[in-house]
Amino acid sequence: MFNLKLGRDFVVDVERMIAPGRSALVAQVFEEETAPVDERMAAFGGVVFRRPIGDLADDDYQHAVARVRRQFT
Repeated sequence: MFNLKLGRDFVVDVERMIAPGRSALVAQVFEEETAPVDERMAAFGGVVFRRPIGDLADDDYQHAVARVRRQFT
């Protein structure tokens, strides 16, 4: 089991794009190329939203730094 982290901004972007009555699938996919996933999803009429895992790590780091700074101010 793993912990999938999503930023609220990512979720809001996806919510805006989903038409009523449609669904979203969230997956953590390690890919060397984006074309295979894009092509397969397009065949189903789907849209792919991506966010690099590094962005999440950077966000986590910034939140941790902010917590430490609050302790000393």
